Amino acid sequence: MHRWWLVAVVLLLSCGPRPGARTGKTIPRETLAPPPPPPPGSAVVYGPLELESLDVARSEVGWTRDFVRGERTVVFEAVLVQSRTTCPLPALEKVTKAKDGEGCEGVPSFPAGCAAPTKLRARTDVAVTFVLDVSHRCAGDPTPYVLPDAGDPKAALSTAGRACFKARNKLKPESTWTSLYELTELEVKEQPGSVKTRFPRLLGALADKGDKSVHHCRDDGAYLDGAPGAPLPAPTAPSLALATVLATHVPGNPVEAPLTATYRTEHALWEACNAPAAKDDVVAQERCLLLRQLDRFLRDVEDLARPETGKGGP
Repeated sequence: MHRWWLVAVVLLLSCGPRPGARTGKTIPRETLAPPPPPPPGSAVVYGPLELESLDVARSEVGWTRDFVRGERTVVFEAVLVQSRTTCPLPALEKVTKAKDGEGCEGVPSFPAGCAAPTKLRARTDVAVTFVLDVSHRCAGDPTPYVLPDAGDPKAALSTAGRACFKARNKLKPESTWTSLYELTELEVKEQPGSVKTRFPRLLGALADKGDKSVHHCRDDGAYLDGAPGAPLPAPTAPSLALATVLATHVPGNPVEAPLTATYRTEHALWEACNAPAAKDDVVAQERCLLLRQLDRFLRDVEDLARPETGKGGP
């Protein structure tokens, strides 16, 4: 039964939108061919860059340090669009050109007399890694388990879990023993850990629904088709704030399971994972997959602790 549940989750997490699924066309990745030189007496002009769509393409989840630190990596696929055309120079005298923050020039709209504009499309990825930190403690204790700063923590977690089980159940009838699922309390937190993308400034501005600034060039000072539009600026490291901005363009994730800012038993968190809302939420199921692996570990630790625990009367 458990094995089929894991297979279903893996299949669910491996699915994602296909490039060009909305249009039925293949959308090139990041770069296009610059236009040929314009005829004498004319110039190539560009309109504003826009964000056509932003979707989750794929996601992965796993422990980076067993049962205490995990990572969810979500890859967003952004489709950028920009119109380009060739205009006679006299027609361009009737329109006001503007420069964006990269120093790249464009027009808000194409004047009469220009060739029919071509809409360019290109896609680019944004990989956001979310870090999950898990603290463990024995139910009723004020402080979490003390674990080594490096290396495999499973041995220390096993020792602490067995001590907790024995301390809470010793000299009680075995039929009344409390399971380690109920005796293990967890604090599970998640926060953005890193953002990787080629164009963090552009995507951050275009994805920010409150940002009304106009952009004609990417972070590298080039138009969408790769034609240079401004001197190459200094690169900017992606800000973690970009992860929050991107989240406003994808379906919301109201399900927090199994995250908890206060200590809750592992059993209570697993019950939250089995709630209908959590079962229908991909992000919650990613986190719950990690919790399921911890659940199996606690079962094995309890199996070791039971023979070591002194039994009381009937």
